[in-house]
Amino acid sequence: MRLFLLLFSLLFCSYPLASDGTVIKVSLAEVDYAPYYFYQDGQLHGVSVDILHRVLSDIGMSPEFVRRPWTRLLSETSLGRQDLIMVLYKTPERLQQFDYVTPAYLSDKIALLCFKPCASAFDGSLDSLSGMYIGTIRNNSYGEVFDSQPGIARQEVENEELLFKLLGLGKLRYAIASEIRFDWSVKASNDARIMVLSPAIDRAGIYFAFGRQSHVDKDTRQQFSLSLRQLLHSPDYLAILDKYNMQEYRVQPD
Repeated sequence: MRLFLLLFSLLFCSYPLASDGTVIKVSLAEVDYAPYYFYQDGQLHGVSVDILHRVLSDIGMSPEFVRRPWTRLLSETSLGRQDLIMVLYKTPERLQQFDYVTPAYLSDKIALLCFKPCASAFDGSLDSLSGMYIGTIRNNSYGEVFDSQPGIARQEVENEELLFKLLGLGKLRYAIASEIRFDWSVKASNDARIMVLSPAIDRAGIYFAFGRQSHVDKDTRQQFSLSLRQLLHSPDYLAILDKYNMQEYRVQPD
């Protein structure tokens, strides 16, 4: 009898206990993505992290963070193995897999970067880039304007760290990137070899997005959206942006 109880206990403990429904599994890329999320002194920080904690606290929930390579992150969240992605642009394809929380909580600029000296002037029109090789990240979106532009040859790399490195070495002449990410990853390091061309190609909303097969029910998603909307109208939102010096990327919700 004791042997049976011991075996039963080991079998039961080898599986995680069922969630009480108050935990949301949140997908993070395996590489830090400042200023959205990054580890410092063993703690997770970032503008997206602060906003997420504020929203989940308001609706009585808490996050469980899971790190994955970017492509796997998208796949697992779309299949419901994780619940939420914190940083996602909208695309027609992703709308079939993800339930975007509205409104967006940041408004990013999509910028064309070049290795100095830049070979040609840029007026904001993507037509002038036709036939040129532009560095991008595999399986990444850069807003509707760039994503739908024909005639641009993409030179794809695995992650943004490699993209900026190749651009800084002159291995790439041009690249597309988030201006927010450039400010935190390159501009802050005073790398004078890379220049942001003006004007920006596009502006794109930064969204939270649930996988359509997530266990999080419709009512909870609606509460999440309502709490986010209330936060965006509050002084707390401005305080979070001030903390990361991101006032210019503020959204103006309806």
